[in-house]
Amino acid sequence: MKTRMILSFMACFLLNLGATTWRPIEAQCPVCEEKNEFASIGSYGNYIYQWPSKFQYIYWPLTDAHVLYSCQKCYLTCYMWDFRRIPKEKIAKLKEVLSSEKINREDTSFYRDIPMTTRLDVAEKVYKALEKTPDFWCTFYRTYAYHHDSAGEYEKAKQARKKALELAQKLIAENKNPGTDKELLLISGAMHYFLENEDLAKKEFEKALRLTYSEPQREESYNKGFDAYLTELLTEYINNDEKASPLREKGKRLVREQLKKLESQTVEERIATLQKETTFLTVKIYILRELSFFEAQDEKLLPAFVYALKHKNEEIQIEGLKGLEKLGEKSAPAISSLIESFAEASPEVSKYVQEALLKIGSKAIPLLEEALKNDNDNIKKNAAQILQKLQK
Repeated sequence: MKTRMILSFMACFLLNLGATTWRPIEAQCPVCEEKNEFASIGSYGNYIYQWPSKFQYIYWPLTDAHVLYSCQKCYLTCYMWDFRRIPKEKIAKLKEVLSSEKINREDTSFYRDIPMTTRLDVAEKVYKALEKTPDFWCTFYRTYAYHHDSAGEYEKAKQARKKALELAQKLIAENKNPGTDKELLLISGAMHYFLENEDLAKKEFEKALRLTYSEPQREESYNKGFDAYLTELLTEYINNDEKASPLREKGKRLVREQLKKLESQTVEERIATLQKETTFLTVKIYILRELSFFEAQDEKLLPAFVYALKHKNEEIQIEGLKGLEKLGEKSAPAISSLIESFAEASPEVSKYVQEALLKIGSKAIPLLEEALKNDNDNIKKNAAQILQKLQK
């Protein structure tokens, strides 16, 4: 039974490797006024900028099938953020464009289940009617290529990348703000790279590395941070390491390989895998959640949850705190670490820290009382709140 539960959980987890969440919404189509059920973004984190799609210079949610809404009646298909912002003066033109469209929805009532390749083909016509900018089309065709490549439609992906490359080079030639050339050269190089013109790609990357990103209307801190990110990505490409290898979307396969290896690992081996720097974030989260199945070996779990508590990623921290809360009084050796974590914890993480300490109970009181004298205001405030609850 336990094995079946683990396998079931693993299957569900694999469906959501992205560690992002969506919530249901209802939206009225601006063209035909049909009410549709869609999904809206629930939560995500900065980790999306490190996922493998970065090598094609597109990012979640563009990589997610939820992102492209499609009306069940008139087939208006566009990005979720554009669905409610269709200009009124374009509706007549869109009705004309969509009058000849037909999406087969016999097998599904939910828009997400319509292949992205099908929806993107309709969206292309919609956005042409909306007369979008070259910058938009450069991103659109990279997205188009990503999803057609994933679906095995390699020739369509190739042609889309050629369009994206042509647009990127046009944007560079016409760019009135040379400070953004670094990003455009990265895009141009990435498209060369995926079109297997690696020498041309490398030239673009090396040229980009000599530049500094700067956008006048942005704050200096933004420009510095974004420039550092571009430099890191360009360096990965030039080094041609495992993350940026030529046929390039290895992320999900590598995650699955790591998850597969867990099946034959002992608790100790899983904890060791958790603590490796090379283990993917999503695999770390899976391991932490899976450890809850091993109640009989509680004494072995504490180091894993404390490791997670001290991790820089908030999702990892929360999973570790859930584990510590489940251990209850057995988490007592972690009291000091829990209290110290209040110093830099976000409000969300702080709630989980409080719950873990409350589950430990009276054993935490001496150190909590000592924490009232701490110089850090967050530590003092949270310690006082927990003591008040424990002493009721």
